[in-house]
Amino acid sequence: LGAAHGDETYPGIGDVPIAQVKPYQRTTAAGRFVTRPGLDADHTDVVWLDYDAALAMHRVINKVKSEHRLQRIASPNPKVRRISWGCINIPIAFFDTYISPVFGKHSGVTYVIPERKTFEEVFERNGGTPQTVAIANTGPLAPKDIAQR
Repeated sequence: LGAAHGDETYPGIGDVPIAQVKPYQRTTAAGRFVTRPGLDADHTDVVWLDYDAALAMHRVINKVKSEHRLQRIASPNPKVRRISWGCINIPIAFFDTYISPVFGKHSGVTYVIPERKTFEEVFERNGGTPQTVAIANTGPLAPKDIAQR
């Protein structure tokens, strides 16, 4: 999950250079997403949930060793696991075994459960079918600095 608590993407976050993303803007949006396989700026495979918001599922990125991301994502403490800029960071073995073979080849649907809003607020708007938050249909390549997030 994103380092900041919240159920909505900060408006315009996909257009903000990574160096300018504030800690309170690092949320992971809750909702129903139509996914699309794609690539990040390093041409590593990711699964886009919301391309315009730069929201993806990807392997844990461990470029800054002092962040101890691999250890933190394995922690039983949910507060310690809040390591991302908003993307869904997945342990490498799990991503390679379960996510990539399915979502890495075809479009799919992913549900991100809310942490602050009620389930009904996010998924049962107007008492009907869950509303899709985003359809990742723009492009397969990431914004140029997504690999740093």
